[in-house]
Amino acid sequence: MSEGVSSPGGDRTGSWPLGSRPLGSRPLGSRPLGSRPLGSRPLGSRLERSLPLFLLFVLGAALLFQGTRGLWEPDEGRYAHAAWEMLRTGDWLVPHLHGLAYLDKPPVVYWATAAGLALLGPGAWGARLGCGIALALTAWVVGAWAARRWGTAFGRRAGAAYVVTLLPFTAGNTLTPDIFLTLFTTTTAFAWWCFRDELPRSGSPGEASARWRWALLAGLALGLGIATKGPAALVFLAPIGLFALLQRELVAHLRRPEVWVAGVVAALLGGAWYAVLAMRLPGASEYFFDNQVAGRLWGGQYDRHGGPWGWLEVYGPALVAGALPWSVSWPGMAFRASRERLRSALGDPLKRFLGLFVLVPLVVLCVASSRLPLYLLPVMPAVVLLTLRAIPERRVDRVWRTTLVLAVVLVALRGVAGVVPSHRDASALAERLKEAGVAPTDCLDTLSMRAHGLSLEGLERITWHGIWPETYPYFERPGVLAEEIGPLLESCDGRLWVLSEIKRREAAEIHLPQASLTCERLTLDDRRDLYRCRATRPGALDPGVAVP
Repeated sequence: MSEGVSSPGGDRTGSWPLGSRPLGSRPLGSRPLGSRPLGSRPLGSRLERSLPLFLLFVLGAALLFQGTRGLWEPDEGRYAHAAWEMLRTGDWLVPHLHGLAYLDKPPVVYWATAAGLALLGPGAWGARLGCGIALALTAWVVGAWAARRWGTAFGRRAGAAYVVTLLPFTAGNTLTPDIFLTLFTTTTAFAWWCFRDELPRSGSPGEASARWRWALLAGLALGLGIATKGPAALVFLAPIGLFALLQRELVAHLRRPEVWVAGVVAALLGGAWYAVLAMRLPGASEYFFDNQVAGRLWGGQYDRHGGPWGWLEVYGPALVAGALPWSVSWPGMAFRASRERLRSALGDPLKRFLGLFVLVPLVVLCVASSRLPLYLLPVMPAVVLLTLRAIPERRVDRVWRTTLVLAVVLVALRGVAGVVPSHRDASALAERLKEAGVAPTDCLDTLSMRAHGLSLEGLERITWHGIWPETYPYFERPGVLAEEIGPLLESCDGRLWVLSEIKRREAAEIHLPQASLTCERLTLDDRRDLYRCRATRPGALDPGVAVP
């Protein structure tokens, strides 16, 4: 090889003989065989180099078209209504559903939702604002963690890839505590890793201050995680302890004052709400244990994919589909795997920790009796980092192209989701009710059905009762309509709209006369009945007589 091309980084000017060039070189302005056309690579390169552009991409993917789809019942409507009631009453300690204490989740999800409602007003936009911000912040943490270990370019690539991964992206457009839990558990793990990085360094005042900052951030994030979803957040503390044990660092960590102070911060921040409510509301401590520990781990009252194979039915598809598009590369990675590659991966402490951060919570989730796909969300940051790290560097262009194309597709799908009809959409249900004649100031009772999101859709006087006592483990359960009809009719001038499900028509039409109501049935749609009711004298109708 000639001197002019012996060094790839050397000065090649004038080194080639006039009219000749080495084999494989190309003239100025030509494109090498197999290179990408203009498109994904230039924008991807700019995203890697520009922090403002990266943040704009993440925020855009997380927040665009957040409110085009109405709140979906029952979960989104329930969380949004409790937050809206918190905002209107000023009681920021005890969440309520239609005046009933609702302790199913700690308050962080309601506080974040109430902040969005206060800023943007009632409706899906305000209710989901906090979810979108939580998704964007999680992507930033993922990017910062990856950048600290593997460089800025890879970090921004990982953060951008995370925000378009299917399960996080979907959860970011769904009002759920899991999106906030994921932010806090990821921040806890990241802050602990940074604290661990600082330990071997010399004890200068600046480095000691850095250790304290990272430890306090870990304690703060863990405490907020507990205040978001209770003891479930502690599951994601287990990989930290197990990794420290396997690395023979656990005893050294437990000797550090920063660790103990961080633990106190987490316990105070996460446990304060539970302690106050246990003292303030009789029976709350028993409810917390039954609802958030026993009911999730071994109790059967939730009936969420129980049984010996329920975990496989839920978490198998959720893991593969939720990690799309990156899970497409898993079969190829498994095929190319070798003992040397595995040894190399296991030699990286961060990869070992990320592996534990996936495996340990996954085992606990599989053993627990309550199983839902969104429970996997907190392991997705580690899944994305491990997958992207296994993709060869020569395929960077492909990663960026997939990320950018998918961002456009997913945001567009989110935008059109508002025009796709769904029986779960509270906004569409509110429109049907208004078309049927229900005025914003009319009294409407939702009878043995959960339509809590209607209160954010302009219907001001929503109540909630049952035909029979509810079986869902509420702390304070909704009353039976026939037992509480007197004060309700008095406040509504003897007139009441009743919304019920068609599948409960027979029971509803027996119960309404028992509640001293004479009603006319209007079929609202293929799932719900609407009754126009007025008061009758008590006992005027036989309970077995159907409503005319």
